[in-house]
Amino acid sequence: MPAHLQDRAGRRVCAAGILPPLRNARSIDRVFELLPPDQEKIPERGVVVDAAIAIQAFTMNAFGCLDNIAWIWVYEKEIKNSDGSDLEKKDVGLGKKKVRKGLTKEFQAFLDEKQKWFGNLIELRDSLAHRIPLYIPPYVVPKPNIEKYNELEKAKWEEPARSDPDEYEKVQAEQLALCQFVPGMMHSIFEQSPQVEFHSQLLNDYVTIDEYRLTLLEELDRQP
Repeated sequence: MPAHLQDRAGRRVCAAGILPPLRNARSIDRVFELLPPDQEKIPERGVVVDAAIAIQAFTMNAFGCLDNIAWIWVYEKEIKNSDGSDLEKKDVGLGKKKVRKGLTKEFQAFLDEKQKWFGNLIELRDSLAHRIPLYIPPYVVPKPNIEKYNELEKAKWEEPARSDPDEYEKVQAEQLALCQFVPGMMHSIFEQSPQVEFHSQLLNDYVTIDEYRLTLLEELDRQP
């Protein structure tokens, strides 16, 4: 990409803000290592937390890549305010009017096509940055097992489990035997957030971000 860029600031943003995150797929690799797609056994809590951290890092990098694509366009095409002053940071983004107005119909059509995906990424990023981090449930209880699971939950707080640690652990083990791991991520278990299968989502996001990069190159060729 740098060969397409004439502006020094644009080259700097590309070198520091787009290429390293694209080349560094380590966050995705880490998730697949920790929680393989065929994982059925309930993983240790620390493993789930580490995988969630990797997904969070990927999400922030993904958003940053797209933001930097907008900055490259602003630098390369010297997009300014009507009075000739530099755009404020809040006015730079692929969804911002001052940035989009100079794009070709082809690039705008691409952005419109990806709007739903982009909106979902913004929602994930904003929740992660400002409210509730992405969360991977350590296990789920299949519907046929819920009644038995709840019975055992009640038994944990009654005698003999209430006063006998060994009996408590025995009941807890029976509970976990009714559960299974599902590779999904969500915002919060308290807000009825939808659960997303994260292996396919991460791969799809990575490919989509690269589509944005390639489309920017095409746009730069269309508007030399």
